[in-house]
Amino acid sequence: MISQDQLRGLVDTIVVVMLENRSFDHMLGFLSHPAFDGRTDVDGLRLQSNTFDAGNPDVAGNLYYPTATPDGYLPTDLPHSRAQIETELRGGAMDGFIKTYQATQSIDKSPVPMRFNRPLEIPITAALARNNTVCDRWFAAVPADTQPNRLMALSGETLIDATPDSLTLFPTQHSVLDYLAKKSLDFEIYVDAQSIRDVGVPSNLLLMPSQWLHVIEHGHVLDSLAANWQSSYRAPQFIYCEPFYNDFATVLNQHGNCNHPPLPVGYGEDFLRRVYVALTSNPAKWARTVLVICYDEHGGFFDHVPPPAMSYAPPAGNKWTIQSPFSTLGVRIPGIVVSPLVEAGSACHSLFDHTSILQLVVERFGQPDDLAQFGQALARKTDAKNPVQSLSSALTRTTPRADVLSGLVSPTVHTGFATTPAISALGKLFSEVIAAKPAAAK
Repeated sequence: MISQDQLRGLVDTIVVVMLENRSFDHMLGFLSHPAFDGRTDVDGLRLQSNTFDAGNPDVAGNLYYPTATPDGYLPTDLPHSRAQIETELRGGAMDGFIKTYQATQSIDKSPVPMRFNRPLEIPITAALARNNTVCDRWFAAVPADTQPNRLMALSGETLIDATPDSLTLFPTQHSVLDYLAKKSLDFEIYVDAQSIRDVGVPSNLLLMPSQWLHVIEHGHVLDSLAANWQSSYRAPQFIYCEPFYNDFATVLNQHGNCNHPPLPVGYGEDFLRRVYVALTSNPAKWARTVLVICYDEHGGFFDHVPPPAMSYAPPAGNKWTIQSPFSTLGVRIPGIVVSPLVEAGSACHSLFDHTSILQLVVERFGQPDDLAQFGQALARKTDAKNPVQSLSSALTRTTPRADVLSGLVSPTVHTGFATTPAISALGKLFSEVIAAKPAAAK
């Protein structure tokens, strides 16, 4: 682990990529699986076939074990509401995933919650994980679904405990973008939405009116990242890089690449490839960059590691649907720190959640007292039993590596929707934005 002084001397830019709804075992469990990488330094899937010691029973008591399955569109989204996650965790037993899924869907010999990806399906993720630092103790910030966890990542708190089913804008929360703007630090928002420039940048931040000005002033399409990065302009201190969310894509009869089920992960693999290739196209800037790749929450997929205890009571001004505290962190999610400042093929076992990103930003660009501006971030850092660490814990090199991955090839994706996804609240908002545009702009 490098010191704060070293961090400030070595890092100019922090890039955050947050994808959607996959668990650690589902995406990175292969690293320790004996049929694939067989690593002993990563806490993933260790045993083969029916000899796994981490099975999940159905309602009849039949056990199902993690199974490698080819990529493709899934039959449907998986259960992952606050109440459903509580059933999946079952007090830390981690054996309620099949029963929760079975409550709404039929199951077969390889039920969706127990599937995991082979390196063949995720060549970009696999290459980045094998050549950088895997974080195998990174948990979602709360045992809830997408939007509460994204708010925790941006603000260190969430005034909602569930993603709204109807079109509801989020309450005002102080975000890391507000923090950077107040400090007159440069930041950029890149969204992979090159096909719809004329209707604005479709960022998840559209659900937060307090963040609209940031999107307007700092929003870009992903295709401009490489050109901007290769130019002589000074690199921004922070980049928030978003995929093409399926919520938006569905409105336009297109596919997203955010990895939210029922999407296959192949589209998301190509998104990651393009981000990595753009950032490494300028060796001087890349040498002083930390790219953080993570997921917002597990999305209903199995993981075998119980989340640690972490109490989080409803904050003042909250709109929670259940007025009782969360008692643990969320399910473990895939996290990779990609940088010339990490060792190739390494693993970090520090306890992280999404507030670890905020800790890293404050360590690099702020003052220690600044962390108190971010909801739970300071309380979690100083928790007596389970202190959440800064992502700086994953940085170990004081001399940047010069090697970069080349020849990355994205997988072929099976096309065609298995089902027609419902239009989400985010999609409804976006459709209203489109409808409000003058005809010439469409």
